[in-house]
Amino acid sequence: MLAMLGGLSGAAFLITAKGRVVAANRVGRNVFGIGPEPDSTCLPIRPDVLDDILGSDQAVFHVFTTPEGDRLNVSCTRVSAEDAGGPYILVQESNGASIASKFVQAHRQIQESRLMQDRVARAEAKMRAEVARWRHLSMTDRMTGLLNATGFRDRVSERLAGQASATILYADLNGFKSVNDCMGHSAGDKLLHEIAQSLNATIRSGDIAGRMGGDEFAVYMPSCDLSEDPQGQDRLRKAMSRRFPVLTGNGGTRILTVQPAIGIARFPKDGATLTALLECADRRMYADKARTKSGPDDPSTKIARAS
Repeated sequence: MLAMLGGLSGAAFLITAKGRVVAANRVGRNVFGIGPEPDSTCLPIRPDVLDDILGSDQAVFHVFTTPEGDRLNVSCTRVSAEDAGGPYILVQESNGASIASKFVQAHRQIQESRLMQDRVARAEAKMRAEVARWRHLSMTDRMTGLLNATGFRDRVSERLAGQASATILYADLNGFKSVNDCMGHSAGDKLLHEIAQSLNATIRSGDIAGRMGGDEFAVYMPSCDLSEDPQGQDRLRKAMSRRFPVLTGNGGTRILTVQPAIGIARFPKDGATLTALLECADRRMYADKARTKSGPDDPSTKIARAS
């Protein structure tokens, strides 16, 4: 065994199960300052690593630090020599250990890179979610929860391109100004919110409703011709109609009536773009408003005097 150590290139040691050096070649003695005869020098190999080496039939690569502070790559092999007080471990400087060390380092770098990629991916996902949230807020009417004019135009323009037919409804609330004048703007805001929720609950799941500003609303209905559906129009009118009793200064009661004026445009018959359809529906809405606008003798504004 000692002769074999002398023939090995690089530092080589024969150590006990506890890491004490039994023999070393010239290079190994120089590395640790060991004299010609073995002494009590122990290689700096942890006990758990020694146990791993003794429990394996294969060479185990290891790296430890020499007294000079250099890193020494070694291969460790169990040597069965029970008759000589063994087993022992043959520790030999090895290029393979260096390769293994580099592999471990590369593996760690890969893991660190993956962790960094995961962190970047999470950060990007968080950023996308934040952008989506702000985009949603920028497209939502805060008072009613419906899409605002910008959101309605963007969302419907995307959907309209893939449709064979659709209806655009545009509505304005007749009598809404009287609610603001008689009951205050907070009551008017509450009414807009209530009508928006009623409208949203009345339309189909694939329809899109939006508040276009003031007391004006629009609804996009794909694969639908609302002009040929009087019952559908009635449902929408009822969803946007309200009556309020209001006490007057002379002890009477005034009934405030809010009801929609509605204009309908059909795609593609009345326009190939959303802008054209909205303009067409808006013109028809004003024509409907002229027919339904309350006059001075309209029962919806009649004052009933208290007896």
